[in-house]
Amino acid sequence: MTGQSSGGISLTSDETSLDIRVGIIVQYGSHVHEVGRELQRNVRETMESLTGLVIRAVHVDVEGIIIPRV
Repeated sequence: MTGQSSGGISLTSDETSLDIRVGIIVQYGSHVHEVGRELQRNVRETMESLTGLVIRAVHVDVEGIIIPRV
């Protein structure tokens, strides 16, 4: 397996599959679970169609929360 990282995204792959890890920052009050699930679905569908690889997993790490100024 090989790994590569760029900013908040890291990829680990072998010849036929790919693991993706994405770091995100969400806004206070967001439904974190829904944001994460939607991101996983979008990343999986896009990467499978672009690369033809099997996406084994899309991990979403919440790295922070933004609290808007009032």
